[in-house]
Amino acid sequence: MLLSSGQEKNSRLQQAYQALQFQRSLDDIDEWAGSVERELTNEDCGSDLPSVNRLLKALQGLEEEVDQYRDRIQTIMDTAKSLVSQGNHLEQEIQTRTSQTISRYNGLAEPLLGRRETLEAWQLLFQFYRDEEEELMWMTDRLPANSSAECGNTLGSTQTLIKKHQVLMQEVSSRSPLVQAVQEAGQRLVRGRHFASHDILERVGELQRASEDLRREGLKRSRLLQEALRIHHFLSEVSEMEYWVEEQGGLLDSEEVGRTEEVTEVLLRRLASLDLEAQRGRLEELQKTGDALLLLGHPSSPQVSEGLARVQERYEVLVGRAAGRRAALQQQLRVHVSLLGHNRLTSVLQLAPPTGAGKEAELAALWDHLNQALRTRRQALQEAREVQQLSVDVEDLRSRLGEKEARDLVLLGEEVSSSREQGQALVQRLPRRGEEVLGRQVEVEALWRRLLELASRRRRRLTEADCAHRYLSQWKHLM
Repeated sequence: MLLSSGQEKNSRLQQAYQALQFQRSLDDIDEWAGSVERELTNEDCGSDLPSVNRLLKALQGLEEEVDQYRDRIQTIMDTAKSLVSQGNHLEQEIQTRTSQTISRYNGLAEPLLGRRETLEAWQLLFQFYRDEEEELMWMTDRLPANSSAECGNTLGSTQTLIKKHQVLMQEVSSRSPLVQAVQEAGQRLVRGRHFASHDILERVGELQRASEDLRREGLKRSRLLQEALRIHHFLSEVSEMEYWVEEQGGLLDSEEVGRTEEVTEVLLRRLASLDLEAQRGRLEELQKTGDALLLLGHPSSPQVSEGLARVQERYEVLVGRAAGRRAALQQQLRVHVSLLGHNRLTSVLQLAPPTGAGKEAELAALWDHLNQALRTRRQALQEAREVQQLSVDVEDLRSRLGEKEARDLVLLGEEVSSSREQGQALVQRLPRRGEEVLGRQVEVEALWRRLLELASRRRRRLTEADCAHRYLSQWKHLM
């Protein structure tokens, strides 16, 4: 009886010890599960992509650790079954604790999954933010160059700018798929009902607007550069014609009219070879091209109008000078013809013997012809002196009108009017010299119009500067 009682007591002590060891294992697992639960309650989701990546890496380590505890849980379940099958007197307590521990372990799966979903949602958001900011910064950096108003001051500089812009536009085109990919990523997050959908939509819209602005400004700059290229080609043609006008003008600077009839005729043929009327067609083509360029409204359009007006003015002056030169040569040719008749008559008078009534009548007729030739020559010389004096006066007035600083416009205007009246009177009195006189007057009138235009521009600039000065003074006073 005592022996049986002792064996039973020893059996209970052994069972109690086994149960104690088992409970300690359960306590260890519970303590570990508690630490995992506390870690899963952490609400830190990072502040950027690198920090959320670190949190996800830590979570992955925790998930692996939880997975590794699965074998220990299986061991706990097997041990509990063994103790119960051995009839351990703490069977009820063992089963209860085992069930609680297993339930607590299994309960870690849901918060682990929730934590992962939360961190992954933040990871996608931060990744979208990073990509969107990179693309937005890339476009912002290139927008100034893509919207620059600089079109080059010369044909070569404009061509260089066009090449640079073409490279930039190619970069923009190559970058377009990346921008589109970022936009699509944001739209997928919105369709997936991401918690930051509102902010994502705003950023997608901002990226879209920046992309459209960059593309629109790029197309605008392409158009402006191509128009600038056309303008510089036009200005080159204007410069070529101006050079031609200047070159022909140099041929008209000579005052030689020829000492003989042959020389004067050569000078007239040389003048006719200028073929000014043929160049008028070229000038009309420039006018059409210039008008078309002005309709573009390009920032360089003032250069078109100024260049066109300048070459037209110089061409008309050249035409006037050529007309005056032609009239002078034609008059000189008439003088040569008169002198030739005089010389022939003198020869006849010297050689013919004064005998017979018929001869006397012939000599009288020749004498009258000689007197008429002499009167014609004196008249031509007088006309030439008057026209020459007008030319001297016109040349003096031209030099004064051509000065950069013309301060007394009223006085100059009176002199221009006086010159105009003198020219008209001379044309009425000497119709044969009209073409030459009118040619000189055309030069004066063209220079006078140019001077009035420059004076008007100067007054306008002074008025604008005065307004700006008054505004600045008022602004400084208010500050």
